[in-house]
Amino acid sequence: MLCLYAGIHCICDITIINRIYYYYYYYYYYYYYYYYYYYYYYYYYYYYYYYYYFYYYFYYYYYYYYYYYYYYYYYYYYYYYYYYYYYY
Repeated sequence: MLCLYAGIHCICDITIINRIYYYYYYYYYYYYYYYYYYYYYYYYYYYYYYYYYFYYYFYYYYYYYYYYYYYYYYYYYYYYYYYYYYYY
């Protein structure tokens, strides 16, 4: 009876240890998944921010170029008009 009790006690201990190990593994897996998800979200956010910054820079550069081109065209037109008016 003592041996049987000891055997049941040993089986119960193994079951508890397996259950603890299972819960530990489950929480570890959940934590790893959450960390991976957070890292992916952070990477996506960084990529989106970088893309937005690049787009903004490109837009600014395009606007600046367009403005410069317009100014140059206006200056050229004014110069041409002045030249035409002066000589003719």
